[in-house]
Amino acid sequence: MPCAPFSFVAALTRRPTPSQQIHVLTLLGRPVQFVVADKQGLFAKYGIEVVNDNKKNSDELRADLAAGKGDVAYLAVDNAVAMVELAHQDVVIVMGGEGSQNELIAQPGTKSIADLRGKTLIVDAPNTAYALQMKKIMLLGGLTAGKDYEIKPFGATPQRLAAMREHQEFAGSMLGPPVSLVARHEGFVGLGSVPQLIGPYQAAGFFTQRAWASAHRDQVIALLSAIIEAQRWLLNPANKAQVIALLTTELHLSPDIAAEYYGQSLTRPGGLAKDAQFDLRGFEKRIETSRRSGRAVGRPSAFTRQILRPVVLPGGAYESKMNALRRTLLRHIFLCWFAGFVLIALAPGTRAQQQKERTLDEVKTEAIKRAENGMYPLIGLDPADVREAFANIKTTDNDEWAAAFSAVADRYMAEGNSLLSANPAQADKDFIRAWRLYSFARWPVPASAGKKRAYAKALEAFLAHAKMMDPAVGSAAHSVRRL
Repeated sequence: MPCAPFSFVAALTRRPTPSQQIHVLTLLGRPVQFVVADKQGLFAKYGIEVVNDNKKNSDELRADLAAGKGDVAYLAVDNAVAMVELAHQDVVIVMGGEGSQNELIAQPGTKSIADLRGKTLIVDAPNTAYALQMKKIMLLGGLTAGKDYEIKPFGATPQRLAAMREHQEFAGSMLGPPVSLVARHEGFVGLGSVPQLIGPYQAAGFFTQRAWASAHRDQVIALLSAIIEAQRWLLNPANKAQVIALLTTELHLSPDIAAEYYGQSLTRPGGLAKDAQFDLRGFEKRIETSRRSGRAVGRPSAFTRQILRPVVLPGGAYESKMNALRRTLLRHIFLCWFAGFVLIALAPGTRAQQQKERTLDEVKTEAIKRAENGMYPLIGLDPADVREAFANIKTTDNDEWAAAFSAVADRYMAEGNSLLSANPAQADKDFIRAWRLYSFARWPVPASAGKKRAYAKALEAFLAHAKMMDPAVGSAAHSVRRL
């Protein structure tokens, strides 16, 4: 049986497999995060090709996802809840994405919600997302759907604005940016927004059939990783000019509306979420807003608890809400676990591995090349550190591999501890660098005594980094080990 280091890089040095296609169902065209991920090669970096299939309305999208005509949906997560609670589909929400800045937009001349009494308001679908928000806002204004006004299903956001231009009998609709901004510029009236009248609200997110996610774990992780990187780029203030230019060209907006859209959706609460995090408080607001099953306000039903379990209920208890640190730890640990799983699956003995084993020099050359080019799975490792470690590896022994990389990491840990008071920023960088090296030292799995020690040190290094977060975290060891 070849040693772990050989199995690891032998898998890396074979021809790369073709990109795996993921069919993502959307409602409002290609999301800007997807455009960024395409343009910057993030999908390709993670070995996937994302095919965007835009649907006419949410009913069609949910039906296609249920029928297996799409792999993942990016849409308001109300639709995932509807699939579970109403259609009894086994759907799981895998990540957040955006809050809600939707606004009740009415025909020019409308003075207040009271003016909508006896009128017809148009929605995408009457029992999800925008319609639920509209019913809540109208109720706050003293009007009840079906009694004081009528709801008419019509289509997605752009189609609803077009319909309101042509048909004044369509008195209003919930519209989100940038369409809501376009409407305001055209003289339509805003009667209240979700942030103002409802508060935090988990809107768009990624969801899929549980069976598909279980069978395609690698594609799921790759997709989410690429989207997180894309949203980080979009939310980075240093990229403001580029983002506004992108919004202008990709969304066909005038420069002034693109700039306004940037200010509203990328700099304020309710827009794109940092690292596409799932907003549990905002999801509770969605439960309160719907009130559809007669359960206690603010507490999900059993069905809803089921679809949230992988995201916000890791221990099975609704009250154990994940904080930002836990989400960060979960992402890092799960990505490491997944990468190890992939390499084990590719190890010699499977049908695809009947190839000549690489020599130790070939292993080193390939690994250094990947470190130099930021290629998986050496992303983030300094090539100089990798060369230093390999200089002390003379055999294919597991523990020698672990000891060589751990020795380099030990130096950064020691330096980080020595700088805690004098230079905490540099100390934090040292802890992160040490964590990456320790993680690679135990690669692909902690299957020997030396690799187990490296794995334990990797956790210690990451926890040292966690304590440097703002606000500081005293100890997250319990959370890490539970993950």
